[in-house]
Amino acid sequence: MTEHTWTDGLTWIQGYIENMLKQGISIANGHPRTDGKTIWLPEIPALMNQPTLLYFRGIIDHEMSHILFDSFSVDFAADGPDVANFYNAI
Repeated sequence: MTEHTWTDGLTWIQGYIENMLKQGISIANGHPRTDGKTIWLPEIPALMNQPTLLYFRGIIDHEMSHILFDSFSVDFAADGPDVANFYNAI
């Protein structure tokens, strides 16, 4: 397994966000979610420890996966919050 430095992680987040903006995906501040055109992220602190960095990387990966692999055509919330949460997790 390859280990990455702290700087690698911060550089990854910055580069990933820049890439999303180049592809026309907007970034907004708020509770993590996406509608396929915008990704809402919590405010990114100026100073991060490693768990916070991993938290943000996880959010970005998760929301980008929705954009890349989700059709946004099924409303799982109509089946109740437990069903919606289950499908959101996978």
